[in-house]
Amino acid sequence: MEVSSAGLGAVVGHGADERTAQAAAAAGVSVEGHVARQFSGELGRHADLILVMEADHRRVLAETHPELSGKVMLFDHWIGGAGIPDPHGKPLAAHEAAVARIIRAADGWIGKLGRTAP
Repeated sequence: MEVSSAGLGAVVGHGADERTAQAAAAAGVSVEGHVARQFSGELGRHADLILVMEADHRRVLAETHPELSGKVMLFDHWIGGAGIPDPHGKPLAAHEAAVARIIRAADGWIGKLGRTAP
């Protein structure tokens, strides 16, 4: 299984936000080496599943790439599907909350996809 990341408003070529990296490290996750890239229809066409953080992201993809709509789901679908708010520009606590929800959501997907966590 291959997993990759791309954003709808990515700061292309940049690493993770310092506060996000700090929150991830505190949770035992390294984001070292992460480099932001922009989502494209080409990336989406090669994906079997596209996970988005917020319902608005799903709406944007439905408008800009309607052919991908059938494979777009919320990342936190298996833990309630309320979405994971972008902590960019917010205090460390918002980054910590986002990282915690991302970890819980990832565990949900790992369970559903029948894989074990690395």
